[in-house]
Amino acid sequence: MNPHPIRLATLLALATVASCTAFLARATEANPYEAARTPGAEHRTLDALAGTFELTSTFWTDPAARPETSTLPARRELILGGRVLRLEVGPDAGGFLGSGLMGFDNATGAFWYAWTDTSTTGLSHLTGTLDARGAGTLEGMTPTPFGPTPLRVEIRFEGADEVHDYFVSDSSGAELRMLALRYRRAAPAE
Repeated sequence: MNPHPIRLATLLALATVASCTAFLARATEANPYEAARTPGAEHRTLDALAGTFELTSTFWTDPAARPETSTLPARRELILGGRVLRLEVGPDAGGFLGSGLMGFDNATGAFWYAWTDTSTTGLSHLTGTLDARGAGTLEGMTPTPFGPTPLRVEIRFEGADEVHDYFVSDSSGAELRMLALRYRRAAPAE
């Protein structure tokens, strides 16, 4: 027989309260899956990049040659509940079409970008950082007839225009500007 029944009951009650408190604390902690899937400030940056644009593309096939320039329509819209920015480009006079997706991965803390178009059967994939306006640097690989090629994209703003400069590395490792894109917001329809 327990000579101190009150002490034992008190200890059991304290142990129960402690275990319930610990359980409740764990139950109210942020769920890591919830944090990974919930759009945040970076997704609001993507939302600000949505819209309809006139896109001017300047493409260099040879740094010493005159570039090819074309103008085509571009549209960006947020999809998947504000998590991903979808980009559709074209067609231009030659029938060029392109499609891309851009997002921010809460789990890795990086922006990502995937792109494909009618000039390839491959997929370019880049990751990097952007500021609150959407300027920054993305780096990755792009498919070319010579194999996967390092690609760097610098994004900046000139007034209201958004400018993307694309750089690839040649076989010697020298970086060459191959493409410049200028996004100009289209005037609202009347």
